[in-house]
Amino acid sequence: MPEGFRTTLMPCPACGGQLLVRAADVEQGYMTCQHTGCGRQVTVAGSFYFQEDLLKGLDQCGHLTDPRFPDRHYPLRPGTNYIGTATECHVCLPAVLHEGRRYVSRQHCTLTVVFDKWQGRLRYLLEDGTADGQKHSLNGTFLEKQRLQPGEQVDVADGQHIGLGPLDTLRLTHVVPSQAQLNQYRVETLFNPDLTQ
Repeated sequence: MPEGFRTTLMPCPACGGQLLVRAADVEQGYMTCQHTGCGRQVTVAGSFYFQEDLLKGLDQCGHLTDPRFPDRHYPLRPGTNYIGTATECHVCLPAVLHEGRRYVSRQHCTLTVVFDKWQGRLRYLLEDGTADGQKHSLNGTFLEKQRLQPGEQVDVADGQHIGLGPLDTLRLTHVVPSQAQLNQYRVETLFNPDLTQ
């Protein structure tokens, strides 16, 4: 229990009345609602989250690999990663021709790397075109051969393939923070912040 804890309020999930939670209730792990006609036993449990500063301690945030060139890795950074053939893209791909035709747009798609502080993991969110929705690819962006709709944003799992048009693909490799890193950035909270006032 955090040092200096005295009391706090939380709503009863049964009757909605305010409960005064004391240190003894927290130590016990539960309390009984004393509102007229209620009497519900309410769990008083701690929770935790991970500080987003954990991202600063990571060497990288994952990478993309072209299956045709497995030794060629494109590192990802936290936040927005534009993927395309333009030199200003974070993942700048060579302009490959397929029978004289190029399928990858200059700013083809966006892969955004965010940290889920409640689960302690990185999430990789893919969308066609630019994150601001101003540009879309000409030949489409696919996740495991399923075309993304304009404005659609999807989670990409570790090892999944991102299609850039009908012929070019990249494979995503996640970075998973170690348990030691998670422990270093773990913050204990007294209650689930979504349930307390």
